[in-house]
Amino acid sequence: MRKLKLTKLGVSVPDPEMRARVAAAEQLADAAAAKEDSIDRKVHAFVTVMQAHGLTVKDLEVLRRRLQGSG
Repeated sequence: MRKLKLTKLGVSVPDPEMRARVAAAEQLADAAAAKEDSIDRKVHAFVTVMQAHGLTVKDLEVLRRRLQGSG
């Protein structure tokens, strides 16, 4: 498990390496979702790619709305 840096206020801040890893996985997941026709398949494709990179989608409804808004 990765340690997070703590600020003065005690709020954790993700390290730049993790941010880059998440951003890269999101780009791949967005590309996979764009290839699908239905919103259900888009969500499934996005979640599958994120899981393949060891990441979790916490709120599927937010993801669903985001993917619907992007076309």
